[in-house]
Amino acid sequence: LIQDPAYYSWLTEHYQEVMDKQYEALLTMVEGSCRIKRHVVEEDPTEQGIRAWLNFGHTIGHSVEKLKDFTLCHGECVAIGCAAAAWMSWKRGLISEKEKEAAEQLLLDYQLPVSVKELKPEDIVKTTKLDKKMDAGKVKFVLLKKIGEAFVTRDVEDEELLRASQYVCGEEIHE
Repeated sequence: LIQDPAYYSWLTEHYQEVMDKQYEALLTMVEGSCRIKRHVVEEDPTEQGIRAWLNFGHTIGHSVEKLKDFTLCHGECVAIGCAAAAWMSWKRGLISEKEKEAAEQLLLDYQLPVSVKELKPEDIVKTTKLDKKMDAGKVKFVLLKKIGEAFVTRDVEDEELLRASQYVCGEEIHE
């Protein structure tokens, strides 16, 4: 989602092979993921630019992880955060609703959650604002300009964060 639309397409087309643990599919998936991470880290070794893209889904994901008292795996919490970030990207008009739904479906196809029902959205916002990713009082958030192109923003307001949290908590969103 953050850098390589062709790899994203491959993941959507081959998820069953990966889930069935077919060797060639697993090899391609691991190589693809490592290639993206290597490129990002090599381009930004001191974390001043695109390396922050690797935090896609982590901002809300870390809050969910803490609030669930670490009973969910880190990847599950990040997947929930990815769903929230995709929702925010859609609400900002950056990706289409179809793209948002496809990103969520991909997470579900890999048996990752996209929601958490037992938490209060207000608690997610409060915990997010305590996270190390705060930058001069602003939440540092990774969103999608489009599938395969992430960016970092510091203009996420509390209300937008609350609505995204309501979304992943399965609550009705009042705008």
